[in-house]
Amino acid sequence: MQRRPTPRLLVGVLALAVTAGVVGCSSDESSSGAVEAGEISELLAELPTPEYGADTAVLVMVGNLAEVSRLASVAVPAADDAAGVEAWLAAIDAAPVSNPLGFPPLMFDLDDAEDAQEWQDTIGWSPLESTWFAMAQYIPDSSTVFRTAVDDARLTAALGPAVDGIHRIGGDEDYERVDPKPTAFSPVADPLRFARRDGLLLMSRSTPLATAWVGAEHSPVSTVNPSLDSIAAQLDAAGVHAALVRARIEGMASAGIDAIGIGVGVADDVATPFGLVVYHVASDGDPDAVAADVERLLDGSSEVDGRSWRDVFATADVTVVDETVVLTVTFADVADARGFPLRVLFGDQLTGYRNID
Repeated sequence: MQRRPTPRLLVGVLALAVTAGVVGCSSDESSSGAVEAGEISELLAELPTPEYGADTAVLVMVGNLAEVSRLASVAVPAADDAAGVEAWLAAIDAAPVSNPLGFPPLMFDLDDAEDAQEWQDTIGWSPLESTWFAMAQYIPDSSTVFRTAVDDARLTAALGPAVDGIHRIGGDEDYERVDPKPTAFSPVADPLRFARRDGLLLMSRSTPLATAWVGAEHSPVSTVNPSLDSIAAQLDAAGVHAALVRARIEGMASAGIDAIGIGVGVADDVATPFGLVVYHVASDGDPDAVAADVERLLDGSSEVDGRSWRDVFATADVTVVDETVVLTVTFADVADARGFPLRVLFGDQLTGYRNID
């Protein structure tokens, strides 16, 4: 273990995805193919928090289609290119390094060309046009911010004029289902609100959240949960292209942990994958003690398949950075990058800090 200076700079469905072997999420890409620094921190600052959010567990999923597609050696198709959508989905599903979280099928119920077309026809836009996205889940609220280029004319043509900057679909009452038939853009058939600002598109179930967000008066997830800001800084510094972040996990506080982030990235253009687990240590916790626990648990074995962690990982490094403990691993078999964040959070709980009994 070593210390280094601070660098500058859907819960039930996800749990089922572990046993189903689901892959994929993503991260933004510059013209050279590198992940842009600071994007996760920036997007967490754009995710709105409901009034009850300070006392409720939150799960954030972050990813980028540009990097997912680059690593799968496939171009992102237009939503109305049926053959292209099917080829793209097949390519990112076949690349374990590319798609470790399951985006977009898992996140947005975008499983085939028909779903992509439904997004386009109903909203005038689809997630295929985004680079980075970040989704925050507070039950019953869910909000997603997409970094994307979409003008208001397209949303207006599909959804009608915005009211106070908000485009609505599914009725005027939040959470009140008008049409019980699930659709691609709203798998649970809840009303949705859309708003644009500063190259971002917000999709939310809550009109108050969307109203605050469009006026830049929202309470950011990373401000309400400062631990997430520290975790995002580490994920950004490492250059991950897919991540899960969770705060206020029941059962973790006794172990000195109040939030966790798990990401996957590539070390080089050859697409050598690495995994990152970032633990935020609570104010009354001891980072060195948590790091020692992680070192100890690395000598154990997987609860999923019984393999020794020393066989699963080619390398494993534990580092204390201020109030976080960072575990960085590389994989003996590239296939183990598939589903790594899901497995750590919902299946194995690599460090032993289990949050699902």
